[in-house]
Amino acid sequence: MAFRILLGILLFAWAAWLISLLRLWSNLRIFRRIMGEAPAPARWPRVSIVVPARDEEAQIGLALESMACLDYPDYEVIVVDDGSTDRTAEIVRALAERHDRIRLFAAPPVPEGWLGKCHALQFGASKATGEWIVFTDADVRHAPGSLRHAIAAAEAQRVDFLTLAPLLEAGGPAEGAILPLVYFWALCALDARLIHDPNSDFAMGSGAFNLVRTKTYWALGGHEPIRLAVIDDAMLAVLMKVNGVAIGEADGRRMIRVRMYHGLRSIVGGLRKNAYAAVVSLRSANALAAAALATIYVAPLPACVVALIWGHGAAAYAAAALGGALYVIISLILRRMTQVVDFRPRYAFAHPLAMCALTYIGALSWFDGLVRREVRWRGRVYPSLPKGVGRAAILPRRGSH
Repeated sequence: MAFRILLGILLFAWAAWLISLLRLWSNLRIFRRIMGEAPAPARWPRVSIVVPARDEEAQIGLALESMACLDYPDYEVIVVDDGSTDRTAEIVRALAERHDRIRLFAAPPVPEGWLGKCHALQFGASKATGEWIVFTDADVRHAPGSLRHAIAAAEAQRVDFLTLAPLLEAGGPAEGAILPLVYFWALCALDARLIHDPNSDFAMGSGAFNLVRTKTYWALGGHEPIRLAVIDDAMLAVLMKVNGVAIGEADGRRMIRVRMYHGLRSIVGGLRKNAYAAVVSLRSANALAAAALATIYVAPLPACVVALIWGHGAAAYAAAALGGALYVIISLILRRMTQVVDFRPRYAFAHPLAMCALTYIGALSWFDGLVRREVRWRGRVYPSLPKGVGRAAILPRRGSH
């Protein structure tokens, strides 16, 4: 009887996996169609790159060096030191002496009712002199042609907001096992058809590279309507879309790279901040994908081992075969995630452990969101945050620029 139940669980996992692959195939077709190359525009407009930085001494040097060497005729780099307690400001000042495009500003104290990063982004935008603003993180490395690529894509798509999808770097075992799983599941759970559906508030945004026309940004109040957005990059895209702004996407994997996390502790902190807001944003149509996640990734290998060691009879042998086959197939598919995550493919075989880690992180994030009603990030605590990513998280404006 026990092995029949186990067999039923594995059949459910197989069905959920096949449904996920169908969604993945559909989404990838859409992304390939909307993320193409674009011709150069007739004129290259001035661009301001805004970089919020809080305790970023480990990576900001390489990131700013790459931004200072962009192959673009007219741009500036505005770095906002958001209360750093390390050598971030010192490193930026030294780079600003060598590169006259770089300017450093100290963010004023965070006002009540704002998240620190949203406030730093808007403060940096207030110093911008460009026709376009790029919001990018302090750990993102840019290829020389990245800005040309983005402006050309925005002009070709005739949009006022455009995001570049970066290549993510995973430098160690924890990153290599967990991050490909996170992004594979995201590609399966999301519905890319909603990106350009005017009746949906689903939109793509990336902290690595969000490009917005300056006058459009301020016409909507800057970051103020999303001043409490935990996932601020996606919410900026949502803000644009629900206000009727034309938004677009482009493939930036050959243009921008980012290593978001450094080890397991960093992953726990980062995903704990975002997981609750991300999961509660899923549409009801994706509830099955969210609920089946642990079953798909955790069950196959243990089920195979248990059935082989203690099982007997047709049900046990079938469970062993189905569990082993699904574990191997999932591992081989995850190895293909090197297209979006730069990691060592052998870490894909650790996905059951990675799923256990994600379940733990998700539980912490839900505890923060439902019980504590707060988010902790970079030494700050933010209470009473809006739920999710979407229209309901956009707040009334309290003033205008």
